[in-house]
Amino acid sequence: MQLSILIVEDDFNIRTALEEILEEEGFAVQTADNGAQALQLLRDGLRPDIVLLDLMMPVMDGATFLETAREHGLLSESRVIVTSALGDACNLPMSTEVLRKPFPIDALLTRVLPT
Repeated sequence: MQLSILIVEDDFNIRTALEEILEEEGFAVQTADNGAQALQLLRDGLRPDIVLLDLMMPVMDGATFLETAREHGLLSESRVIVTSALGDACNLPMSTEVLRKPFPIDALLTRVLPT
């Protein structure tokens, strides 16, 4: 079974690079460039195995997306990995993993590849 990843990242270059790398590793990848767009994908039925979530985005930031999606049960089956340069990651729920930017690709792959 192919794992699916939703990348929520406003920076085009980062989003595109992550998408290409993860697709090469065999993941089914969807992207959104802000939290509102990602929330709509979930409301439309997308249920990714993993969400790579930036925090600092226009329109709807990552923390608001995470809170809203969890309130509505849209991430109950998804692992969330926050990718942020913020030191404290904004008091995110304990179940949320954090990968500090900038991160090496092998650190990301270690987190997302099945063991």
